[in-house]
Amino acid sequence: MEEIRANRPRIEWIDTAKAFGMFLVYYGHFVERVADRGNPLALIQQKLIYSFHMPLFILLAGLVARSQMPALVPFLKKQAASRLLPVLFF
Repeated sequence: MEEIRANRPRIEWIDTAKAFGMFLVYYGHFVERVADRGNPLALIQQKLIYSFHMPLFILLAGLVARSQMPALVPFLKKQAASRLLPVLFF
């Protein structure tokens, strides 16, 4: 895995977006405490942040994910063998 990452340059705007997203997670949890005490402005901020911060991380992860997807049938066979067979056996 390290070899793959060593050959790929970092994309600065993605790193910046991730840092922004992490800050929003922190701030969202902070403002949630304030909103719980009845502050309507904090509640609006919380709802706004919670509406997009997780989709942001999913989008960014998809941008940097490897482009090769495993073939579906072999993948499902491997998953079934490693998870369902032990259940049936025991």
